[in-house]
Amino acid sequence: FFADYLRSNYFGDDAGTYNVSIPGTGIFAGLSGFSFDNGSGGSLTGERVTYNVAYPDQMTPVNGSAGNLNYSGGSGGTAGIEYTGTYKLVYLGFPFETITSTSAQNDVMNRVLTFFAVSTKIDDWSLYQ
Repeated sequence: FFADYLRSNYFGDDAGTYNVSIPGTGIFAGLSGFSFDNGSGGSLTGERVTYNVAYPDQMTPVNGSAGNLNYSGGSGGTAGIEYTGTYKLVYLGFPFETITSTSAQNDVMNRVLTFFAVSTKIDDWSLYQ
């Protein structure tokens, strides 16, 4: 299932970092790197529950997929995968809702929506959590 449908192979259970960088290709190209929650609450405020993403998954793209996010620091590795073929897929190795910057959440979700040809744009994704 993992290789056939999620178009990835499991590489590791803990990237050892809370930071993500953007490679020069893929749907997130041109965005700035960002962080996800280490349990300290990050920079998002309000009703949002915080939790430590202690074991972000590392993966390897297979079967026509490509990496679109990398872990920065720690043991590195691929943090996100995209696939376009008989279906489209965006897969992250950490929970989307733990991205600590509202602007990064908005940028990431808007790129995903564009990838899936959804014309609605999100101005503040945190309102939907």
